[in-house]
Amino acid sequence: MRSFHTIIVGLGAMGSAAAFHLARRGAEVLGIEQFPIGHDLGSSHGRSRMIRLAYSEHPDYVPLLHRAYQLWEELERLSGRKLLHQTGGLYLGLPGSDLVDGALRSARTHGLAHELLQGAEIARRFPPFCPPSQAVALFEPAAGFLLPEQVIRCHVALARASGA
Repeated sequence: MRSFHTIIVGLGAMGSAAAFHLARRGAEVLGIEQFPIGHDLGSSHGRSRMIRLAYSEHPDYVPLLHRAYQLWEELERLSGRKLLHQTGGLYLGLPGSDLVDGALRSARTHGLAHELLQGAEIARRFPPFCPPSQAVALFEPAAGFLLPEQVIRCHVALARASGA
């Protein structure tokens, strides 16, 4: 009977990525999932998931996010699939809001491309929104979305190809 050094239970977004990265480094990996690969029953599933660099939670996340973007580009190259869609992201709130202020702090700390917009400019540039005149927004061009089920399928396929 074959013994595994790494057993991953749950091949959602995190588990499938871990399986791939460990297997490609030569670890013996067994992934176990109770549902079909790419199912929509977990917290990381659904039509899309937002990705951004100007993390409002804290600027310390930004170096990790730069690395994540590199890994998404690598996954796209290895899989031949378009997974990361950089559409730009809008952080909208009132002056002093944690969301806008936090994203602005991250953008300024790490020199991220961004624009700070005021109420009328927000409505002009983004017609679906009708913010109050005192609203502010940070636009981050690098933000976008990922396709989680496709990401998971790609990670699992590449993990299998790497021996998992």
